[in-house]
Amino acid sequence: MQQGRPRTQHQSRDTIPWDNLKETIENLYLRREFTNKMIVEYLLNMENGLSITQNQLEYQLKKWKIRKNMKKEDYIYTQIAINKSDHGGSAAARRAAHKVYLSGVPQSDRKLRKGLWRHKAQEAAKNTG
Repeated sequence: MQQGRPRTQHQSRDTIPWDNLKETIENLYLRREFTNKMIVEYLLNMENGLSITQNQLEYQLKKWKIRKNMKKEDYIYTQIAINKSDHGGSAAARRAAHKVYLSGVPQSDRKLRKGLWRHKAQEAAKNTG
C-alpha cells in the first residue's frame, strides 16, 4: 500500500467554473500576492472545495493574460516612453512622474528600477529611440 499524501480527485478543465472564479483568482494573485500553490489550497478549502492543479491554474492565468512580472520587452518599452517624456530632470524624476501598471496593478518604483537595470533597458532604448 502506498503511503504519503492522500490522492484527491481533480476536476477536468471543462467542469471548473473558471468564469465565476476569474475575479477571485485575479484578486488573490495580483492584489493579495498569493502564490499559485496558495490559490490552489484556497480554492480547495472554499465552501464547494474545488480541486484544481497548479498546471490548470497556470494555463488559465496565461489564457486570461494575467501575470505579476513584466517581460524584458515591457521594460524596454517603458524605458523608451520615459525617455520620450516631457518631464525634465534626472532619470529618477522622470520615472517618478510615470505610473506603470501591469494587469491593472501599479508597479513599485523599486521593482521598475530593478527591472530596468536587470534588462539593461536603457541601452536598448537608446539604440531604438
